[in-house]
Parts: sequence; C-alpha cells; structure tokens
Amino acid sequence: MLCVTQLKTGRSVLPNFIYLVYDQLSKDAVLIDPGWDHDALLDLIVRDDLTLRAILLTHADSDHVQNIDLITSKVPVPVYMTGIEIEDSGFRTPGLIACAHEQEVAAGSVRFTCLHTPGHTRGSACFLMGDLLFTGDTIFIEGCGYCCPPRGSPAAMFDSVNFLNHRVLSDVLVYPAHQYGLEPGVSMHTVKKRNIYFRIKNREAFINFSERRGLPDFDTWA
Repeated sequence: MLCVTQLKTGRSVLPNFIYLVYDQLSKDAVLIDPGWDHDALLDLIVRDDLTLRAILLTHADSDHVQNIDLITSKVPVPVYMTGIEIEDSGFRTPGLIACAHEQEVAAGSVRFTCLHTPGHTRGSACFLMGDLLFTGDTIFIEGCGYCCPPRGSPAAMFDSVNFLNHRVLSDVLVYPAHQYGLEPGVSMHTVKKRNIYFRIKNREAFINFSERRGLPDFDTWA
C-alpha cells in the first residue's frame, strides 16, 4: 500500500506542495518536485525509516527543482524527468534520467507511470502510481497551470486535459503542486466537477478562456 506525506512549503504566496510517497511494507520511497526545504524532507525520510529510491520532477521550474542537488549530494538516487523537458529547459543534475510518455518505472517497490502532459511547459509530466496521480502544474483541483509561450501552449494544455480526462479513472486521487481551494488528494471525479477546464470541449474556446479572453459559451462550445 502506498502512503502520501505532503509538505506545504516555499513562498508565502502560492506555496508548493511536495510529496513523499512510500510503500508501507518495504519502506521504499520517492520524492516528487522537492524544490524547497531539503533538510525537512531528509528528516522525514529518516524519521519514518524510509529508503529514498528516486526523485520525480514534473517540470523544470525553479520552485520544483532548486533543491535537487542538495538532496542527491546526501542521498544519490535517480532523478526522472521527461526527455523533452530536459532538452527544452537545459536542466541538469547528477543521476538525471529521461522518461517517456506511458513509460513504467520501478523505484524499488514503488512503481509509477510517466504521462507526458504538455501545456504549462513542453515537457511537463504527471506521474501515476496506482490510484494516485501527481500533476505538478498541469492541472490543479480548480484550474490548470499558466501556458505562456514559448515553453507553454494553451492548445497543448487542451490536449493534455482531454488526455487525462480519458486516461485517469474517476476514483484516482489527484495531488497537484499548488492549491487554490480544496486540499490535494480529492478524486478525479471531483476535479472533473470543479475544474472548468474539463468542461470546455472546444479547442478555440479553451484557448480563449485560458488566455483570459472571455468565458466559454457552454451551450455553443460544449
């Protein structure tokens, strides 16, 4: 059984959620987007007698990656990011491994699937672990990440939201990197009800809304 410990940290405005996911039996663990408070994260690993097996990075924005070297210098582990994000961002760190869309990886007894979900950046990813989905800045409970060119794209985000809508089961629990309303860990069913981006079925309407060019007319565009 996988367990999730979440740490809300970083800036006072729009803080980050960092996730420590571990197998309750084996004590194998992975960290997701540990951009802040590396000492607190390492203390949690020691406190709970866990063995860190990997670090997963949804994308290369500084608030998600800036503490990676401080962690891997003390606990050398593989660091996973999509190959597109590595190429696009120029991000480098010891142990960095490129993962591909729908690639399944075993980090000790913790298994995850990399889902390439461009939009916030070209190489953004979500990580699916059984009934847990870690979405970074792709989708939040009530919205999605900003999609500013050149690395971001509202059209790509439209495709990613539609992909997640069909790929992820309704009872999967969603853990985004930022919070605007509900706490992380609600079901995908709840996300689909509360997140307006899942209700916009037309690409042009989605792009216009994401660029703050007006609300979609659901009678016309749905």
